[in-house]
Amino acid sequence: MPKNINGWPAVNGRPVAGVGVGLASELHQARRKARELGLEFLNTELEMAEAFLDLAETTGNAAASERNILNAVKALDAIGRFLEHLSPDQPERRFLVQRTAELRARLVACGARRQPQG
Repeated sequence: MPKNINGWPAVNGRPVAGVGVGLASELHQARRKARELGLEFLNTELEMAEAFLDLAETTGNAAASERNILNAVKALDAIGRFLEHLSPDQPERRFLVQRTAELRARLVACGARRQPQG
């Protein structure tokens, strides 16, 4: 039995008895838009992580490189936190997981290059 939250029936993606077709359609559109915005956010975080890694790899300034590595880590960690909300069978999720793994490998390589030798 759905609970009422602030006077509105709780919705879990399926039509709820007592909710009009118009409201159900609006809810469906709102969920779709939220999903699109979430994917846009994750793709932006990927782009930022890649840009920070590019900067870290190319700068001659050790402090700037370290800051960019830390910023890349933050972006990749944010992606990891939000990925769990995507269905495992979504193609977008598979792409994001793959790209995140690739960028994490670059991050490890970049960090290894920054370690003092000897």
